[in-house]
Amino acid sequence: QMCIRDRSIMESGDLVPDEVGIQLVEERLGQADCEPGFVLDGFPRTAAQARALDALLERLGREPLRAISLRVPDAELLKRILARGQGRSDDTEEVVARRLEVYRKETGPVLEHYAPVGAEIDGMGNVEEIRERIREALRAS
Repeated sequence: QMCIRDRSIMESGDLVPDEVGIQLVEERLGQADCEPGFVLDGFPRTAAQARALDALLERLGREPLRAISLRVPDAELLKRILARGQGRSDDTEEVVARRLEVYRKETGPVLEHYAPVGAEIDGMGNVEEIRERIREALRAS
């Protein structure tokens, strides 16, 4: 369960501390439904988290991570987030802009870390088109 401090960090557009993120992932990967495989969305978000995740997967005897990055222009990301209608308090233009700023600073190095085992695909189009691009990228890796 996320503590109040971590929730307030997320609502401001910042990232939760690395140790919290990796701990949550480790707990989740220990559950039976993750045994055949798993998809992480939005994690790892920092190079330190990527290194910790690599070490965790090795320690658990799991296959190395394969990474996919969806390429979407900032204006489209803002439009999608604001339109998702979930009523989240952190879905404001200011907070979304902050998230994008944090992403560029913190998450960019993650893409570099996973470049040898990753793929960047076009995130524009309908859900089926994007799903097929993801499937193709996974088959190719």
